[in-house]
Amino acid sequence: MRYKVGDTPTVKSDLDVRDEKYGCDRFVPDMEEFKGKKVTIRSVWKNTYGVKENIWNWTDEMFEDPTITISKWGELDKIKNDRYRISVDFDRIYVYELINPWSKSYLYLAADNNLILEWLKLFGFEVEFKKHPTLTTTQMDIVKGLIALEKIAGKKVTYNLLSELDLFKSIKNGQNISLEELATWDVE
Repeated sequence: MRYKVGDTPTVKSDLDVRDEKYGCDRFVPDMEEFKGKKVTIRSVWKNTYGVKENIWNWTDEMFEDPTITISKWGELDKIKNDRYRISVDFDRIYVYELINPWSKSYLYLAADNNLILEWLKLFGFEVEFKKHPTLTTTQMDIVKGLIALEKIAGKKVTYNLLSELDLFKSIKNGQNISLEELATWDVE
């Protein structure tokens, strides 16, 4: 089961009442009005969900696949869908079949973020990167201190975050970024 109580999945818009079962249950005419809309999970049973919006049973197959939002590749580790599981090992991303994890694995060498995301879509994973991660209070204090130093020195400084302060090493995958941009990010 993909969802827990309180989650709000989107109902697929292409469900058909004449179709066979979706998972262990059928899509009935009373569910039609929810196509393409979000519903709120009220309860989770063995193979079905109850939603606040009506009395019928719902299954994972009736909902759109959720998009997984990550801030670094390591967060993909152990994510799975109905057929595959992802494992990350340094600069390699493996996708394993769940049916028989020893029979087939697919390997991608991490190079370009957009290519990796497209590659994962081939396996049914909808993954996107956060626009930017959340900074800790300590990280934000350092950013503000460096901005103050820039003002005193009278010149702009750009940091390559993988070669500078340890606190920022995992923030932006090696891209240059200004302190002003960092200062606009959210704080945990």
